Amino acid sequence: MVAVPNFPDALILEAHTPFSTYCVVKDLCQTVAERLIWVDRYLAANIFYRYLRDVSNNVNVTLITWPQNKRGATEFLKFMEASRLYATERGPDKYRLVVHPDIHDRWLCCDAKIFALGGSVKDASNKSYFTLSKLDPTEENFKKIDQLLSTGPEIFGPTQTTHS
Repeated sequence: MVAVPNFPDALILEAHTPFSTYCVVKDLCQTVAERLIWVDRYLAANIFYRYLRDVSNNVNVTLITWPQNKRGATEFLKFMEASRLYATERGPDKYRLVVHPDIHDRWLCCDAKIFALGGSVKDASNKSYFTLSKLDPTEENFKKIDQLLSTGPEIFGPTQTTHS
């Protein structure tokens, strides 16, 4: 059984505590039992070794990020290289990558919990405060995330088993 941390409704983590911020977000990821969905325009290659490395092999991991034409080419290519390696190990049944041009807010879904991330996790507490808020896990809130999944092109996953 996975221990789920007792999480307050919201946290504002100080800018001078990047390690503490990293620990809070990493702990959330490690407690996931079934599904983790991460929505962030600026996902970087470091998400794989910082936050997803110790996620259980039983967990379905889905990442939704901006497509290459909305991001820096070098950063996106590094992200894609790491994604290909991650996809090779997890396979299309346990890892899905979707790109979507209409992402604004950043969300982290850990099983039946939804968190709003105040900024991109790649910058968590490095430059400014980082806000982490627990959202109501309503059907309406999950529909917004499901809409991104259903309308964005899948780069890797059940319908695209070869990572592009």
